Amino acid sequence: MSEVFMTIHNDSRLYKDYFEWRNGFKNMVDTANRVMDQFGIESKRFSARKDRLAIEPTESDAEKFAKMLMADGQSFKKTSAPNKAWVEAMKDIKHMRKPQLFGYMPMSLLGCRWKEQLFHVGEILYCHIDSDGKAEVPDFATAIKGSEYYAVLEREDE
Repeated sequence: MSEVFMTIHNDSRLYKDYFEWRNGFKNMVDTANRVMDQFGIESKRFSARKDRLAIEPTESDAEKFAKMLMADGQSFKKTSAPNKAWVEAMKDIKHMRKPQLFGYMPMSLLGCRWKEQLFHVGEILYCHIDSDGKAEVPDFATAIKGSEYYAVLEREDE
């Protein structure tokens, strides 16, 4: 097992993608709510996928949209008006989900089990990796002590 604690450099792709996702998240939720309001969708729970609107339908939604929903009872068919409006509304949103380290890390952890934690305080992006392989600090990050990492985490929890 190995653990690494680090801060991510602000000129890295991970840093930029994380803050694009973070800054765009409220916009995505607001846009999703507008689309759902436009079609009278009662549910406020939805899946954030760029190509498909999926909701956790209320009883009323399930009845009202029965012919527009796929067999799973949650995903709108691609040709349905709500899904077309959704795809159009989401076209400018680049990051629908929080970036995961897997897409940014060197291949050294490929095939290993690992847990990651990624959060920010102000403009500093912190990262922790706990792996059954040999985790190393990538070139787009700076190692910090675990005690420093946990001190920041505890302050944020307060």
